[in-house]
Amino acid sequence: MRVRGAGAAVAVVLLLTACGSGADEPAASSSATSAKPAASSAKPVPTSASPSSSTVDTATPDPSMSPSSTPTAPIAPLTDYGAVLSVWAKHHVADERFDPGAMWDPTPGLGPDEDNNDRYNNLDASTGRVLAYTVYVARGGVPAAKATAAAMTSLPKDATVLWKQQFAACSVVQLTSASLAKAVGGKPFSNPQGQVQLVLRSGSPTAPSAVAKLDPAKVTHVQVRPTIAASAQDFTGC
Repeated sequence: MRVRGAGAAVAVVLLLTACGSGADEPAASSSATSAKPAASSAKPVPTSASPSSSTVDTATPDPSMSPSSTPTAPIAPLTDYGAVLSVWAKHHVADERFDPGAMWDPTPGLGPDEDNNDRYNNLDASTGRVLAYTVYVARGGVPAAKATAAAMTSLPKDATVLWKQQFAACSVVQLTSASLAKAVGGKPFSNPQGQVQLVLRSGSPTAPSAVAKLDPAKVTHVQVRPTIAASAQDFTGC
């Protein structure tokens, strides 16, 4: 081969050197950019959740269940017992055979006869609210439990039994109601627990109660009144 000049000779030498040193193979530095990722960018390996991440920490109260954040059921307005007379009158039928406001809801089969067959008798609203009356439940009488249920239909829905006791001439069920307490807790009522007393009786509603004897299977009427009695020992008698 003919070489022209010193420059050509140098070029030939460099070419032969490159061939002998493996210049066609990738340089070591190029392997860093291969498909194998570095440890810092490796894909995380899924692991099972720790027990604490899937269970509720009972030591820490849930704010959504705390008393301060739990809505309180509103106290329903009184429409029957404890209501003002004008509200009561919207839900009951006055018996015009008697003094205005005294007898309500005449119903065949109640009371001793057809001349005295009102469900609510001798109603007293002199304090501005309906707080006393006598409920006629059946002419022939019903079991005490049924008579109590009949009388409670006109009481506030949140009324609960405070105590109950059977006596010779009557049976007493003492109840308390938060709804009633809101209405009669202050003056002139002074009934902070909203107590109401049911007195179950047998016999004719028009007969003197002093001579009546209780037959628990034949309760004919229930006296409803705002008497306060913390226990049976506070009951003054039938």
